[in-house]
Amino acid sequence: SAIQKQFHHCIRTVPSTGTVIYPAKDEAITAVINMGCWSQQQPFGTVDAPWHYRLLTEDGSRFEVIYRSQHKESRGQVQWSHIGQHNVKNALAAIAAAHEVGIGIDHACQALSEFVGIKRRLEVIYEDPKLIIYDDFAHHPTAIRTTLEGLRASVGNNPILAVIEPRSATMKLGVHASALSA
Repeated sequence: SAIQKQFHHCIRTVPSTGTVIYPAKDEAITAVINMGCWSQQQPFGTVDAPWHYRLLTEDGSRFEVIYRSQHKESRGQVQWSHIGQHNVKNALAAIAAAHEVGIGIDHACQALSEFVGIKRRLEVIYEDPKLIIYDDFAHHPTAIRTTLEGLRASVGNNPILAVIEPRSATMKLGVHASALSA
């Protein structure tokens, strides 16, 4: 609740002419929005939201962007080296934000298709024919889960061995221990 209160304070700084872009049907974020939002709102990520997507590959490396279409028509397509629905949702939020400031959907999709990523986000640090080692900075059980789900969709039935280094304060204190074992 303390974190939600801080996010509410942040949302209150957005002017009434601004837009708050947020994932639809996320309980924690909906609770923050319900505390009061005087700006325009742009939810994304579900078929009943103005912005949503259609996966073209199970791992999220190719997807279509759908905007305000009753017929679920594609407005653009992203094909990139990133995997996982969390990355697809982040991309969709970026496309929505770009659209808000006048950048065309096709241009935003093309830019994301060329985006190579950042260090420590499923970064390949070693590869040979039998083994690939990734480094990823996921530091919360939800982020770890979505990263592993994306990796599973990408590698199929190949084995995955995950090593977690608890570095955040809550991870070190064991706050998320039960969530990590689930």
